[in-house]
Amino acid sequence: MNVFVIVTDSMRKDAIGIYGSNVRTPNIDSLGKDGIVFTNAFSEGLPTLPTRTTWWTGRYTFPVRGWQPFESSDLLLAEVLWDKGYTSCLVSDTYHMHKPVYNCGRGFDTV
Repeated sequence: MNVFVIVTDSMRKDAIGIYGSNVRTPNIDSLGKDGIVFTNAFSEGLPTLPTRTTWWTGRYTFPVRGWQPFESSDLLLAEVLWDKGYTSCLVSDTYHMHKPVYNCGRGFDTV
């Protein structure tokens, strides 16, 4: 089994064809046809990094944690998958996710 988690920034639901948009996004649409597509998902808040922290840990970050790095007590989705034998890779264009201080690479084989 392969697991692809695609998280985009600042994109509305109507910007992707799989959600019924007229915008052509054939590659994303083909992934959605054979996978799981969230139809009722909401971001906890903004901006990018705190939202990713919530997504990976399942814990609310605002207003308490904000831009804080992952804590040693946080169990990340990538770590759960790694413990189950999955190989994983983090690909991101978000600068802060590549800073060692934030520990975003925890559980990933490749960042």
